[in-house]
Amino acid sequence: MMATIESDDDSSGSGRATAPMPDFQVNKVLCFLQQRSTTISFDHLVKICSDYFSLGEIDTARTRLSNFVSNKRLVKPRGSNEEIAARSISTTLKVCLDATVTLPVFCTANLSRIPPVDAEHAILSELSSL
Repeated sequence: MMATIESDDDSSGSGRATAPMPDFQVNKVLCFLQQRSTTISFDHLVKICSDYFSLGEIDTARTRLSNFVSNKRLVKPRGSNEEIAARSISTTLKVCLDATVTLPVFCTANLSRIPPVDAEHAILSELSSL
């Protein structure tokens, strides 16, 4: 069976998923959250993602996720950029962890844009700058 992959191309139209839902979706933020949510605590994931990803990347992930959950509202929070990033990641992660929500598998095409964390959840790039 051939998997369907839909990209995060921001230059496209509405970005709405059409039936049937693709097996894979390309989004680096959602990929990181889905894959690391089993090994990194909620608070650490929120901190890592809100510090590492840009506000635009986080907002794209929130918008992308809202296309797959019709029963939940994922509104853009208000406040400073840091507060917006943390609240958006927190809301997005809650949806990803919700067992009642069926989501596609998110993947990334550029591994260099995934936060480099080890088993102890330290950001390795920050350690190398010491």
